[in-house]
Amino acid sequence: MPPDWDQLRHATTAAQITFLDAEVDTGITLARIALKASDPDKVSRNAASARKAYDTLISYIADLPPQTPGLEDVRRKIITLQQLLRSLEK
Repeated sequence: MPPDWDQLRHATTAAQITFLDAEVDTGITLARIALKASDPDKVSRNAASARKAYDTLISYIADLPPQTPGLEDVRRKIITLQQLLRSLEK
């Protein structure tokens, strides 16, 4: 029986959104930890990890169609992450 390509495509897209959502949540958490930390090494390490999460998000999000279910929620969280990263750069 041949695979149902539409079903596979939808499952793949759902997995991508799940990954992106987890990555943006991780980036936000790391940025918040960096902002609250007083140890310069901890700030630097967590800020770098948050930036890496952001860079990963930007590279993967470009491959998804704009109407992908769940993508708008991820985009809103990315804006939060961008704001946190800007705060860290100050």
